[in-house]
Amino acid sequence: MKNIIWSIFGIAFIGFFIYGIIQLFVWLFHSDIKIIAGFFAFFSAISGAFITQYYIKKREERNAHRDKKIEIYSEFIDIAQRMLAGNNDNVDMEEVDSKELQDFFFRFNRDILLWGSPGVIKSLLEFRKASSSVDNKQVLFVINDLYKEFRKDIGLSNFGLNSNELLKVNLSDPEELDKL
Repeated sequence: MKNIIWSIFGIAFIGFFIYGIIQLFVWLFHSDIKIIAGFFAFFSAISGAFITQYYIKKREERNAHRDKKIEIYSEFIDIAQRMLAGNNDNVDMEEVDSKELQDFFFRFNRDILLWGSPGVIKSLLEFRKASSSVDNKQVLFVINDLYKEFRKDIGLSNFGLNSNELLKVNLSDPEELDKL
């Protein structure tokens, strides 16, 4: 019974809305051009204000999330660099032990679920799949893709970056990656 009553109210509301729009166009058609111009100027100003406020709110939300995302992604990059530096005697960084790595990925997965974009989540899944394989070269390429998704998610452009350049930044000999 309630559904029937709500359906009747819905149909009546739609009918009154359509009737109002028709009456507005009839009124505008018979009005002076100055009134029509004023009406459209008023409607444009109100619409512009609402659209501007909508985009300002969206930008503020994006900026508020951006700081948290940078923190999360920076921690991942720090761990990845420490893992690379663990194999290099010339770099004075503490090597990552397995307990620290497990704790990190537990926190990181939680944070990615809350803050990561769909592209970051998909790239992380590809990274996990590649990490379980034996092919270390593939892991490096997937990490590069993950870095690109990090950059994209915080609003940075990847335009002009050639393949694997983000990964080459961390290598002492950037051409070494091309030899693999």
